[in-house]
Amino acid sequence: MYRIAAFTGSLLAFLAVSTAPSSADEFVMVTGTKAPYSQSDASGFLDRLTGEAFLRLGHSVKVTSLPPPRALRNASAGVADGDMQRIKGLDKTVSGLVPVPEAISSYAFTGFTLKPLVKEIHLKDLKSMKVG
Repeated sequence: MYRIAAFTGSLLAFLAVSTAPSSADEFVMVTGTKAPYSQSDASGFLDRLTGEAFLRLGHSVKVTSLPPPRALRNASAGVADGDMQRIKGLDKTVSGLVPVPEAISSYAFTGFTLKPLVKEIHLKDLKSMKVG
């Protein structure tokens, strides 16, 4: 097997543009992530991080878990105040979201192939390949 690509990305929180909170408001954040990041009893890493961040700003937050595409649609449409975790740059393809410029976490990905490749390829190069 041959290493074909390495990718490191940061996951950010996104807030809906239409949100205009006053002091001590309750925000509704959506997430498409599962345990250990988000759990129904709000004990997940992101649940606790988001709750603490809003608490320090004088607000409360309710986290709603939805399938990822629906969570993104709700945040983008302003049904929810934001999405707790998405990839950097999503605001360029989905309207109505403003990134919070603070990384929540980072991941490194590496791909492998059965055939040797002459050049290093990047994530965008995988579009033309079968990946599984």
